[in-house]
Amino acid sequence: MFEMKKITNKPAYRPRPKQIVGYHWFSNGCFDAFVHKDNVLAKISWWACCSRNSEIVGRLVGRPYRDEHGEWVILTGAIAAHFVGGPVNVKTTVEDGAVMARALEQEHPTEELMGWYHSHTCGLDDYSSTDQINQAEWSKPYHMGLLVTLHSDSVTVHAYCGPESKRMHPSAPFQEADCLLNPPFDRHGFVSVCGLQGPLV
Repeated sequence: MFEMKKITNKPAYRPRPKQIVGYHWFSNGCFDAFVHKDNVLAKISWWACCSRNSEIVGRLVGRPYRDEHGEWVILTGAIAAHFVGGPVNVKTTVEDGAVMARALEQEHPTEELMGWYHSHTCGLDDYSSTDQINQAEWSKPYHMGLLVTLHSDSVTVHAYCGPESKRMHPSAPFQEADCLLNPPFDRHGFVSVCGLQGPLV
């Protein structure tokens, strides 16, 4: 059985910026995460909208850093997992490890796995008990989890960090119409890669 190893290099020293253009800032007061708006937030929001009847799941990539205030991260990309899911659950397939390992190697050669993301189709704006168990598998305090929550006409991305599922703020809101009509990438190419079955506008 193929297993995708989580490489956990010691974070390099780099003073954290107050903001980065094109990135959304999440914080819990002492830990900061800068998440790319197009390559991560808009991308997973669009995918969640296109797969409204089933939860989605995947991996986050980026880099951890540290400074005199502690650790902080930059999330630069998201890797989709092929899955079998329903409105309240999702299970990855046995091929996921190999597919995501290739994507990490070929599409994100300078980055490492930094966490995971998934969606809630029922409007639940917080981790379930199962989500907390899954988050606990990511052992480092800088490992991230992003939750995409679908509402009637909007999408909100919530952030968590560490194995304790510490909540971060502020959340990132999107309008569903914007996600579907203005994807920040070739949506048809993304569909072919991820095997989506949802409607495209």
